[in-house]
Amino acid sequence: LKHLPRNFQKIKSLRLGLEKTSIKDDHLKEIGLLFGRLKNLQTLSLSIGNNQLITDLGISYLKMASRLLTSLKSIDIDISLPSQREDAMNPLLFQAINPIGYNLTEKSIGFLQEILAHSGALNKLSFRIANNNNFFTPLIFCVSNAIKTQQKLDELSLDLTGWTKVSIGNHFHSRPTLQRTDLTEESRILQEALLSLHHIRSLSLIFTKSPYMTDSSVEILTEAIRSLLSLERLHLNYQSSYEITDDSLKAIGLAIDALKGLYYLDLDFRFCKSITDKGIMYLRRGLGSLNLLLELNISLDGCPR
Repeated sequence: LKHLPRNFQKIKSLRLGLEKTSIKDDHLKEIGLLFGRLKNLQTLSLSIGNNQLITDLGISYLKMASRLLTSLKSIDIDISLPSQREDAMNPLLFQAINPIGYNLTEKSIGFLQEILAHSGALNKLSFRIANNNNFFTPLIFCVSNAIKTQQKLDELSLDLTGWTKVSIGNHFHSRPTLQRTDLTEESRILQEALLSLHHIRSLSLIFTKSPYMTDSSVEILTEAIRSLLSLERLHLNYQSSYEITDDSLKAIGLAIDALKGLYYLDLDFRFCKSITDKGIMYLRRGLGSLNLLLELNISLDGCPR
């Protein structure tokens, strides 16, 4: 990167895929220095979740450098962990999980929030924190606060696969104490953020394999979605979120009924085994008002009732 030609500074799109690499904090410092030359950069994609060498120090270098990127319009941040670490009920797996990434701590959450907050007026924001069970609640605060500072967003995508809320004992010296609760608190935090997006046109929320996503959480989030009257594209993915029932589909049906401008709708309920024909009837009522709809995808594989 140091020896790239001068026309490198004209680059408008940059993707840094740092998962499973030997990239360390010092390398991120060098990359941060290069940001000062990218006056025209409009799109930044950063993937760091599955890297065992990056620490909070490296993220702090990116935070300081991000203030130089004043032309950014689109940010994509991925701090997901590997899917095999989803099973929070297995104490042995928990012993292998560090907060956020392998060697990142809660400090990096604040750094990421500052990167988003100082990014100017973004048009597009994508945030993937899949399977990051240990620190979902602080990450939701981070994402929600960032959304509130970007009220002119056109597109928002959040991948919260494996969304859970977990309390862990001192798992390095004793058997971990795992306490699961519902996600009502986190849903309200996210709801407040969504309510600030008055001009958003495209929204994607992914809650795949979220065992503690309940009807209550779905209802809270859909209350916000139904107020987003500028929406043209909506993607909701609840695949394998076993606790949701027909009541969730009723709430979603009421939400889409209010979104008269939708022309693209993608709903994924695969393996949500409590959904029945009654829930589909609720959805149908909402779909009846979408006169501009051009593309509809509804996935119900593995819903036996």
